Amino acid sequence: MKTTDIYLSAYRYVLKFLFAVFFIKYEIEGEDNLDYLLKNKVGAVFASNHISNLDPVLYMLVNSVNIRFLAKNSLFRVPVLGWCIKKCGQLSVNRSAADSRAIRSAIDYINNGEVLCIFPEGTRSATGELLPGKPGCAMIAYKTKAVVVPSAIWGSRDILPKNSYLPRLSKVKIKIGRPIFFDEYYSKIGTESENEREAYNLMTDKIMKEIKELHESIR
Repeated sequence: MKTTDIYLSAYRYVLKFLFAVFFIKYEIEGEDNLDYLLKNKVGAVFASNHISNLDPVLYMLVNSVNIRFLAKNSLFRVPVLGWCIKKCGQLSVNRSAADSRAIRSAIDYINNGEVLCIFPEGTRSATGELLPGKPGCAMIAYKTKAVVVPSAIWGSRDILPKNSYLPRLSKVKIKIGRPIFFDEYYSKIGTESENEREAYNLMTDKIMKEIKELHESIR
């Protein structure tokens, strides 16, 4: 087992303890949809809606696979949390500029068999409603020829509302969907940039459609 996996396992126990202390309940549905990844030992793009800064942290509670994520670089400067997510193998990304290093690292992670969580909306939704998807998630999937696992999260905004310093009693729901296979795009579309951009748009529409259905089912 890799050192980062050991830290991530320890983190799960700590987070579960804190949830128990603050009476925060959580429910994860659909982990069996990750069986394909376990059976074939392949990396994947894990795509979810985004409603709270806690979303990436909460997705680390999934037991079936170890989910990494692209975290904004400011999180790595937060005392304790920054140390924790770094030790758990999360990737830093500069949200204020095109971060080619982070993209290359994301591609390498997936090609090495990691499951990487990416939020297609590109930012948190202030209302909890889905925002239009951006092509970054699809682009990384296209570059790695990976399957995409859609997922939705609800309730994470209620744990630590704005201007609140202590977690509130709440319930988080996570629903993981069936893997999406984009082989038809990976095999038929050429290398022309126009064709790739069109593939990104079509893939993004499909990913967001699946996330929307999952999102509506747990609200």
